Amino acid sequence: MGAMLKIVFGWREIFVSTDSRRYHIMKKKLSENGIKHLSEVNNPADSGSRRSLAVRDMSMNTYYIYVKANDVEKAKHIMNS
Repeated sequence: MGAMLKIVFGWREIFVSTDSRRYHIMKKKLSENGIKHLSEVNNPADSGSRRSLAVRDMSMNTYYIYVKANDVEKAKHIMNS
């Protein structure tokens, strides 16, 4: 689901990072506290072109987490604790 569709359906972006460790920690915190969330991993090297079977450069990943609009404040509090 694209970013615009997420917004249309009531999801809000609350986390963006290139740090996979932080991304997994934040996802775990949200799950442990019952916050429904969507996540997305974007690697610019994957955009539109056919790639060989070479190993992806994970350092190029950008990680996103979205929560429903009514959970934004609670999610932010959980993620900052």
